[in-house]
Amino acid sequence: MKLLNIFSAIALSCVTSLGVNAQLKLDSMVFTQPTMLKKVSSKSEDIKPMLSPDGNTLYFIRVFDKRNVGGKMAGQDIWYSKRTLDNGWTEPSNKNVNGWNNQDNNAILHISKDYKTVYLLDSYNKRKKNGKGFAVSEMVLDSTWNKPKTIIVEGMKPKYGFFDFTVSEDEKVIIASITEKEGVNENLFITFKDEEGNWKKPVNLSQSINTTGFEIAPFLVGDSVLYFSSDGHRGYGDADIFRSKRLDDTWLNWSEPENLGEEVNSSKFDAYFSLKGDDAFFASNRDGRFSSIFHSEFIPESELRRRQEEKDRLENERLLAEQEAQEKALALKKEQEAEAKKKRRAPSRVKPTISYKNIDMLTKGKMLDNTVIFFEFDSNELNENMKQIIRQWAYQLDENVEWRILVKGHTDDKGSEEYNKKLSEKRAIAAQEFISEQGINVHELIIEAKGEADPLEKNETDFGRMKNRRTEIYAQPIKRDQL
Repeated sequence: MKLLNIFSAIALSCVTSLGVNAQLKLDSMVFTQPTMLKKVSSKSEDIKPMLSPDGNTLYFIRVFDKRNVGGKMAGQDIWYSKRTLDNGWTEPSNKNVNGWNNQDNNAILHISKDYKTVYLLDSYNKRKKNGKGFAVSEMVLDSTWNKPKTIIVEGMKPKYGFFDFTVSEDEKVIIASITEKEGVNENLFITFKDEEGNWKKPVNLSQSINTTGFEIAPFLVGDSVLYFSSDGHRGYGDADIFRSKRLDDTWLNWSEPENLGEEVNSSKFDAYFSLKGDDAFFASNRDGRFSSIFHSEFIPESELRRRQEEKDRLENERLLAEQEAQEKALALKKEQEAEAKKKRRAPSRVKPTISYKNIDMLTKGKMLDNTVIFFEFDSNELNENMKQIIRQWAYQLDENVEWRILVKGHTDDKGSEEYNKKLSEKRAIAAQEFISEQGINVHELIIEAKGEADPLEKNETDFGRMKNRRTEIYAQPIKRDQL
């Protein structure tokens, strides 16, 4: 599903996956699980997403849509969607795009940092002998743009295959995906603007990046990192997204490409990656025949370190709390044993009620200390530490008061919803059965199976999933007028 064919619209990719024998991941950055932008995507082909510098407009290319200028088969159009106040997106439109759409193939390929210059696929120059390439449109007044002008690049007249490019922040360097001759795959080339403002003849970007396969969809971030798609490097699917770091000021030396990993790439065609702040966008056909627009959150290395430090801090606090709880539990056990010699408390014989509905009444009451217990993965067994926490909790309850008790079971998101619902019920029942042995004066005991529906933390990390594998115990004293 390559983009920007200089003579026709997009052709569907049918490339065989090279396979991955070892997991290919970046160790300095993480992308969250990609989600399709359903409001933006359509049943047509949606590709080349690019966020405006102010972060409020998402531009992209749509193909095979009858609303395109000239109709479904006439060419590809520039479409856009506006970000809403709730961080969603408006219904996309191809209207009022500054005159950049016509019956040919239209595309925004780069937007300057000041939002005053837009680089386009040149579908405006009708002189066929010049081939097609770059065009630029500049803002002359607020929201008024001049007619796109062709950018002449020495020795470059692309006539075959697909065409795409990215521009440096100072707009003096262009990296383009070009097919040199018919029957040859696209590679990345670089051209420089000289002091007179002329663009020099493109040269091969780097042998470390280009392969005998195709390299397409280049995108520069901060002039130091280049993202692109390729089927010539080892990957997960028909085309994977890679990144490479610029090593010096020549712009011709780049690090070995790094695969963005299976968090982003799929077994299908993934390309046209762009990044603005922590918003990452790309196109993929993983969910159907045609490509759709996907979004992922970028987490930089500094944020990863901060989160790891926070995780370590919380883990240390948890271990200290467990140690303190064990010490208190031992002391409490001795105290209980001594007290039990004076007065025996009979086990509760109240039959529990199982509920699958939200119960607000009890949760409005005070939740006593040490009333959350955490389970191992896929387990509903109570270990000795969990039992001691329940014993300590039960001992605090006044035996001369009748209690309404709610036990809420929870899980992480591993497994099906139905399985997790049953597992949360088993966890709640395990806690309820042990509570019933503590001799509490129980008026009513209710079990609520929440499954994965009410997480404490996001299920994106081991720590988050650990916090969600829990059972909560609520106790509410019964007043006489409630009996």
